[in-house]
Amino acid sequence: MEMKLFLMIYLQYIYQTLYTKDSERDVGSLKQLRNWINRRDVAGKDAVTKAYRAHYQFIMDVLHSFIVASAIRNLKIDKVSGKPKGRDITLARLGGDETQRQFLHKLAKSFMDNDMGLKYIDIEGLQHEVALRLEEERFIEDLKENGKFKCPNCRLTYKTTGGIKRHMQNKHNHHFPTADIEINPLSKETNIKQAFLKASMLLLDLSDAYAMGDGDRIFNNIKFELLIHADSSHTKYRLWLWRMLAYNYAILSERAAYEYKWNCVVNLTGGLGRNIPNDNMVEIFVHYLKDKMRAMGANVTFKAARVAALALQSEVVIKENLQRASDSRKKSGRRTIGNKSDVPDITQQLLNSAMFKDDIKFSGLGNIRDPFVDPEINKILKWLDKQRDRASIEMQ
Repeated sequence: MEMKLFLMIYLQYIYQTLYTKDSERDVGSLKQLRNWINRRDVAGKDAVTKAYRAHYQFIMDVLHSFIVASAIRNLKIDKVSGKPKGRDITLARLGGDETQRQFLHKLAKSFMDNDMGLKYIDIEGLQHEVALRLEEERFIEDLKENGKFKCPNCRLTYKTTGGIKRHMQNKHNHHFPTADIEINPLSKETNIKQAFLKASMLLLDLSDAYAMGDGDRIFNNIKFELLIHADSSHTKYRLWLWRMLAYNYAILSERAAYEYKWNCVVNLTGGLGRNIPNDNMVEIFVHYLKDKMRAMGANVTFKAARVAALALQSEVVIKENLQRASDSRKKSGRRTIGNKSDVPDITQQLLNSAMFKDDIKFSGLGNIRDPFVDPEINKILKWLDKQRDRASIEMQ
């Protein structure tokens, strides 16, 4: 499982969709905010693979700025340096833990419902659409005999599902419920702010799930990632995501599935939140091993390389722990984390912009579709059916 690549591809998706050169004049867009705080180590989709941490940190800074700006608006504060009108609302003066929890929950719920737009997602409507499409699929599948679809009325046969559906609609006036479903991918207006917040919050949860080694969250987020990759051209990664779900829920035994889910990350140096994906660990040790083999020069042999590989993990762990204990870790000369003033500056810029209006549009981004609000259910189900049929043949 190349989970590090999943994160990288998803981050590229965010920049490809919401970060364009033409949007630098749109106040509040990612490109404009990047220029506003002079984040020079952020260059867009093509630079994500070379500078992942810098591009990830910029998205997190913008996300945190949106959260702060949302709280400021809810508390009716004029600016970042302003104070709320009326009574003092600092946590220390709010009373007990339950009162503080309710206060923070109210702010968080307002942010998720109104700013992220979760209350506008029609879960029941999506479930109804999926149920209709699955019912129609089963009906069509029951008409299949000897590799062809036979009409139950006139016994004519057709090779494709489209052929039998058109025949039954035109000749026998059969009504398929899915014919009333709107399939235009741009049928629902996309709110730029809500699209970014949902995408960035998923990125944050993905990264945190890997860091904490939370197998449940990792596999729950795969379903959201499939919605994202339904629009992308990364067929390979979409197939890996589907196979992860298939292995966990259908193919492996209960014990093997448990190990598969909870052993997808590794912690090399100990400590909470220091897990990394297994594929990232392999890349790190391959890099270290190459350095050791180069140092051997003409003395390198297969046996020497094997001994070095077996001792490598212990050496790296000891070195990391000693560096951390003595605070002598070599610092990178390139800035990957913004200045302390970046989040307040971005927050004030967002408050001054039109980002919190419902009809916000950016001319530089063109038409984009929010896959969480308007997923292409028919396209996703067809792809899943194709993979299911392929797996049933290959596993015989």
